[in-house]
Amino acid sequence: MDHILTAIPVNTINTLRDEGCIESVAYYKPLQAKEKRALQRLLSVDLENCDLKQIYLNSYDRLFRHISLALLAQGFALSDYQPHQTLRSIASLYEKPSHVSQMIALRHRLKKTDAMVDSAHYQSCLQTLFSLLARYDPADSQACQKQQAAQQAL
Repeated sequence: MDHILTAIPVNTINTLRDEGCIESVAYYKPLQAKEKRALQRLLSVDLENCDLKQIYLNSYDRLFRHISLALLAQGFALSDYQPHQTLRSIASLYEKPSHVSQMIALRHRLKKTDAMVDSAHYQSCLQTLFSLLARYDPADSQACQKQQAAQQAL
């Protein structure tokens, strides 16, 4: 697990803190260990035996953990207040906000319903997700892409 800790700009940190989306933490090591364990569990899932929905949700959760670890490296932790909006704010620094919003909306749709998803829309959201994931862990992004491609070939 080779992390590239993409620093989150100070102005974004300040805005998120002021909005109550993140909190300053003095003792981040226990939280960091917890996030690393959660990420390790996600990494250990054999996605080759999962459907596309499970691959997307697992990849999204991996991205969430990487962003949480980046925040912790800067002395902040996600609060319980609008965590997906926090992810949106941070991810929109690197990808088009409309693409990030679609990526998050697809996550909610997949999590809450069994509705079919248009293949082109799914692929677009997945590419945004993989691009963001590559900012934090390129090997993790590549592994997700490989597993997703193998599943689509079935």
